[in-house]
Amino acid sequence: MNLIEADAKTMLRRHGLAVPDGAVLGPHEAIPAWANERPSVLKSQLFTGGRGKAGLVRMCVPGNVAKQLGELRAAMGAMGCPAYVLVEEQVQIEQEFYLAIRIDDVAQRTVILFSTQGGVEVESAGALRTHEVSGGRPVRPDQLVEFFRAAGVQGKTLGALCRFAAVLHDIFIAQDAELLEINPLAVTKSGALVAVDAKATLDGDAIFRHADRCESISWSLRMAGRHPLEVLAERQGLTFVPLDGDIAVLSGGAGNGMMVFDSLADAGYHPANFVDTVGGSDAQRWQQLAELVFEHARQPHVRAIVAYFTLSVTPLRYLVDGLLAVLRKGPPPKPLVIGVVASGAAEGLLNLKNAQAELRAAGLDPVVELPELVQRLKETIPAL
Repeated sequence: MNLIEADAKTMLRRHGLAVPDGAVLGPHEAIPAWANERPSVLKSQLFTGGRGKAGLVRMCVPGNVAKQLGELRAAMGAMGCPAYVLVEEQVQIEQEFYLAIRIDDVAQRTVILFSTQGGVEVESAGALRTHEVSGGRPVRPDQLVEFFRAAGVQGKTLGALCRFAAVLHDIFIAQDAELLEINPLAVTKSGALVAVDAKATLDGDAIFRHADRCESISWSLRMAGRHPLEVLAERQGLTFVPLDGDIAVLSGGAGNGMMVFDSLADAGYHPANFVDTVGGSDAQRWQQLAELVFEHARQPHVRAIVAYFTLSVTPLRYLVDGLLAVLRKGPPPKPLVIGVVASGAAEGLLNLKNAQAELRAAGLDPVVELPELVQRLKETIPAL
């Protein structure tokens, strides 16, 4: 989950890091009085970078904020940008740093990145210095002294930077972040460090630990324009992606789903959705997944539903109970062909033979092999 700059800075401020004074202006918020009294800056709130080059950042002098805001909003509207603008007090910058923390997938560690040359051209200004730290463990300021000193930071700025980076790492852990980037991190005339810009990417799977994220502007922008079933699925901890095909797909596991996709495509069909759930799902999860697919199948462009499952660990009992719970509410909205394969631990509570019997008693006729399932679909709904 990406955060807009305003939400990222709110997160930093809550943990004691300095950010410029500012306010978010929605479509109807008035410009704060202080913005007309001292130099300020207007920033379009987007998830993407390159705002300055696109003309979506405006420097303002006292008295011309309203004019600049009108021009900025007109440009944003022409580009289809969200209507949120961050107005902030300009920071008098003596030096610009680049500071970021991210997860290195290869090293399997958290990495601090730093450059004494921050700003929009940081990547071309020279190689970033990196410092690996143990994932999940706090970092003390004194552990960072040699890293930043070797990068060329001196004097009282060195201590301030070590403290800032240590707190940023604490935020990284506490917020289940994947990336925290401060560019530029400004050094003011007084030697203070201020996060002039901030970018944050948080682990979407950790949302259950951070319910307040659902109240942020970033969350509302993320949800805007998305398919209602996609939003519902995310709230339930499931994955649902609507597509333009003619066959609704109910499956479990991304690999299993892609296998079904390939088989349908080879036979001339086009999937109408992709779904996925976490391993070890209980009956309620399977029921929720089936309800999402059945609801989507009510769309006119969907002609049939294909359900195929290969289980080796997740109990077959849970899958069958979830499907039967949905069927008790009513028949499938479109013709349904189903296949189930189970082995090993999946048959601990219910073996495949008895599962097939229960599904047949509910009016279904499950097959085992995927090619047989595709053939059954061809007999039910010819490919277009």
